[in-house]
Amino acid sequence: MNLLSVTQPLNLISLKAFIDACPVAIGVSRMSDSAYVAVNEAFLVMHGYNHEEVIGHTSEELQLWRNRESRSAVLTQLQRTGSARNFFHEYRHKSGRVGQAIASVDLFDLEGIAHLIGFLADISETSQLSSTLAETESTYQALFQNMLNGMAYCRMLYEDGMASDFIYLKVNKAFEEQTGLKNVRDRKVSEVIPGIRSKDKAIFELYERVVKTGVAERTEVLISALNQWFSISVFKVQTDHFAVVFDVITERKNAQLALANSEYRLQRAMEATNVGLWDWDLRSEVAYLSPKYYELTGYGADEVVPNLDFFKSTIHPDDLASVMQSMSSHLRGESEVSIFDYRLVRKDGQVCWILGNGRVIDRSAEGKPLRMIGTITDISDRKISELALTEASVVFTNSFEGIMVVDSQVKVVRVNPAFTRVTGYAEEEIIGNSPKLLSSGLQGPDFYKAMWESIHTKGNWRGEIWNRRKNGEVYAELLAISVVRDALGAVQYYIGAFSDISQIKSHELELDRVAHYDPLTGTPNRRLLADRMEQAIFRVNRRQSSLAVCYMDLDGFKDINDRFGHGVGDQVLIAVSNSLKHILRTEDTLARLGGDEFVMLLDDIGTPEECVLVLNRILNAIKTPIAIDGNDILISCSIGVSLYPLDHADADALLRHADQAMYQAKAAGRNCFQLFDPESDLKAQAHQQFVERMHCALSAHEFCLYYQPKVDLTNGKVLGVEALIRWDHPQEGILPPAAFLHHVEGSTLDHPLGHWVMCSALEQASQWKRLGHEIQVSINVGAQHLLHPDFLKHLRSTLDLHPELAADCLELEVLESVGISNMDQTIEVLKQCHQIGVKLALDDFGTGYSSLTYLRKLPVDTIKIDQSFVRDMLVDAEDFGIVEGVISLARAFNRKVIAEGVETIEHGHALTRLGCHLAQGYGIAKPMPGSQFLTWLQDWSEQRAWAEI
Repeated sequence: MNLLSVTQPLNLISLKAFIDACPVAIGVSRMSDSAYVAVNEAFLVMHGYNHEEVIGHTSEELQLWRNRESRSAVLTQLQRTGSARNFFHEYRHKSGRVGQAIASVDLFDLEGIAHLIGFLADISETSQLSSTLAETESTYQALFQNMLNGMAYCRMLYEDGMASDFIYLKVNKAFEEQTGLKNVRDRKVSEVIPGIRSKDKAIFELYERVVKTGVAERTEVLISALNQWFSISVFKVQTDHFAVVFDVITERKNAQLALANSEYRLQRAMEATNVGLWDWDLRSEVAYLSPKYYELTGYGADEVVPNLDFFKSTIHPDDLASVMQSMSSHLRGESEVSIFDYRLVRKDGQVCWILGNGRVIDRSAEGKPLRMIGTITDISDRKISELALTEASVVFTNSFEGIMVVDSQVKVVRVNPAFTRVTGYAEEEIIGNSPKLLSSGLQGPDFYKAMWESIHTKGNWRGEIWNRRKNGEVYAELLAISVVRDALGAVQYYIGAFSDISQIKSHELELDRVAHYDPLTGTPNRRLLADRMEQAIFRVNRRQSSLAVCYMDLDGFKDINDRFGHGVGDQVLIAVSNSLKHILRTEDTLARLGGDEFVMLLDDIGTPEECVLVLNRILNAIKTPIAIDGNDILISCSIGVSLYPLDHADADALLRHADQAMYQAKAAGRNCFQLFDPESDLKAQAHQQFVERMHCALSAHEFCLYYQPKVDLTNGKVLGVEALIRWDHPQEGILPPAAFLHHVEGSTLDHPLGHWVMCSALEQASQWKRLGHEIQVSINVGAQHLLHPDFLKHLRSTLDLHPELAADCLELEVLESVGISNMDQTIEVLKQCHQIGVKLALDDFGTGYSSLTYLRKLPVDTIKIDQSFVRDMLVDAEDFGIVEGVISLARAFNRKVIAEGVETIEHGHALTRLGCHLAQGYGIAKPMPGSQFLTWLQDWSEQRAWAEI
């Protein structure tokens, strides 16, 4: 179809005059031999030739097309449709430089001969900037949204195997502008354009065919539902997905051939290049503005007067002076063309960047300008690109991180100053080389294989890597690599950004050493030991083998510190750890928990006997004298051992069990080892649970006191009572002391329960006092309670609560064995009790290992003969002799003596004859609640039962 047909013939002269007036490059050639018959000045400037070098020659002879295939495709298109619009054209300058342009070519009739007219808008500068920007970021979105063609990305929907509908997944701005359809994304076409399925069946068949065959198609079609003609290109993207690129060609289809003259064709070509045209008649001061010009300003043609004032009103005030200066200079003839960029203020107040140019095409005989033609082009995207490139350049140059740009051939093409600072390589030393120049060799092929797999599949990689500086120093860096691809997905560059983390790694190592290793011996500490124990247990379970946890404590280490000082003590610990390291295997672990405590984790022990051999070597090694500062230090150790899985516990429990076994080794005489017995541990756990239950009982007031009288057998006088604890158990009733007291001794309950007994006994004595009976109360005091730091303070404060009672109304009964472990401290506490006024009795005398010296030093008032001797004294000569001896000792040391366990009158007669007149036992009275005591006292006085003794 000939779109340049006009009602009047178009001759070459008028055509030349017209194209010379246009600032866009235009070339006219014969269809028959492709020789140029006319070109304008802009065409010659673009290609670098003069008029004589072009006219009569073909583009092929001048090699103006860079790509011959592109030229062939355009000629084919011209033969089919008579025009080729808005295609990307790479031209070759006379100098050999390649430029880019947006071109349109049409077939027309000139003086009865078929000719071609081509319009070229040079975009080389914009193309170069876009190419540069593509190195750092994807430009897909900008291209998609700003392309002149409408474009839609869709997914086909099927029903019974036939295309029934499709969904708009994405459309560009031109789609909305050209179709008038808004908000179509993620909507079906049947919803956007009702009735299209029935009215335009052919369009569905076209899309379905392209999706099925994968063969792209181009056609012109009328979409009845929109009453619009479209030029459509359809191609398959992926399964069921296709893209449509189109132009609205309704005007071209509906235009009358009579209107298809050269001026109309030129106007359409100008619009196709997205350029606004202005034609200023300086005599009338009125200008012609193209529709595109109005579109760029946002004004309608009926809203403004197209003159210089309107032009100036759209220029940003800060740019007005420079624009007018450029135009004025050209009007005076001082420049060949006026070129300027400025910020255009649209009607809606939005601002966009404009590239403007203009040229005077007509002057008077006197040189006065009469007519000036020019264009304006929206270059906002280019300005944004320039700003982005400037910012990127500043970041690249001033970044603290090293940056390296590598091309697709894995050769370094650019580095920043930080790269040189970190690696020591100057830019000229690294450019053109492979990044392998930096490799330290510490990472193997598998590391780099995994790294490149991530780069190729994910487009990036991030991690730590060890490289080598120019001076040979190996350093650690945190490296991030990203891939830059072109529009077709081909790799253009790899960009690596890295930071030197050598100091961080060094600090991490130091923190790890501090966190996991003993600073004195360099051995693992408790935290690292716990981790290794967990790992060892996992390995043992997998291999079905055994391991040993050996808890070692040095014997007498405190004496070494006290005698030689802590410095020597530290040297001993270091020597011990070094000695143990030589004995243990590489797979074993030696850890120091603190002080003189070490733990050895023996991994993969075959048999318990194998463990015993290692332990004997350790005992012998520790006993070896350690020479320090001229002194031979002798030391031994005690070791507790728990074997896993014989002791099937977790890591914490294994360590605790080994610790318990170590204390058993200490108790067994030291310089030995003991194996942990799980059965004994179960008993210990039961004991602990019982103690916890007793704590609850104390809080719940389940304990009570029973009182057993003590009397003088000679006159029947009641001297006092002994307070004996009972447990009023909610389920089991009253429990005697034998059922629970052995759990109290040495436990956390010893002190609080003893304090409760003291308070309760004094409260009972106070009640009896108020009733007229002054009764001395004796309480039993255990060793831990007596030696507690707060014992004396609590004793005084409890007595202070009962000022009506004399201090000697309280008697403390202590076992003979109390002071053996710490005699000096025991004697001191008892002396202070005496000073307060409290009476003291030595209980169960004869059952312990007291010496006469010990008896002489203890400040006790009374000695109590243990009931085990008294009970059988009538039938056992040895027991009788012991009782007689105790009475004699008491008399010799001027101490009172009282016999426990007096159950019959015969016991009373025998004791009286031996000189012991004080007694208590079932023969006198059984222990009773405090509420029953006064009744018994009344009965005792009335019955005069002692008179029979």
